[in-house]
Amino acid sequence: MDIRVDGNRSSSENWAYSRSVSPRELPPLSSEEKRFAVQLGLSLEDFARNQLAADLTRKDLATRAEMVGRLVDAWFKEYGVSGHVSEVSLRTFEGKVRVNVEISGRVSFCVIEEDVITSLFESGSKQAEMQLKRLLNANFGFEREAKAS
Repeated sequence: MDIRVDGNRSSSENWAYSRSVSPRELPPLSSEEKRFAVQLGLSLEDFARNQLAADLTRKDLATRAEMVGRLVDAWFKEYGVSGHVSEVSLRTFEGKVRVNVEISGRVSFCVIEEDVITSLFESGSKQAEMQLKRLLNANFGFEREAKAS
C-alpha cells in the first residue's frame, strides 16, 4: 500500500518542539529553501523551524493515512470482499483522505472526510464508525458482496 501526504501543516505539539530545539539541531536548508525563505521575508532559522514542525507532523499524518488503509482492508475481510487498498492519499488542504482500492481486478476509490477519521481514531465515535461504514458500503458495494456470498 502506497501512502502519500499531499500538503503541509503542523500540530501544536510539533510546533512547540520545533521552537524549543537549539539552532544546531535544526535540519539544514537547501539553497532553494533558503531562497524561498528570503522571498517570504522569514529568517533562515524561522523557516527551518517551520520545516521541522511540518516534517514531524507529516510523519504523524502518514501514519494516520496508513491506519485508514488498514481499516479499509479490515472492512474488506469482514465482508469477504476480495480486494485490497493500493494507495491512501491524505490531502491536508482539503481535509480529505482518498483511498484507492483494487477489487476483483477493478480499480476504484472513495474519499473520506478527515474529520470522520479524526472522530473515529481520537474518540472512538460510534457515529463516525457508522458514517465510515455507510461510505464504504456505498462506494464499494460491501453489502451486495456480503449478500451474494
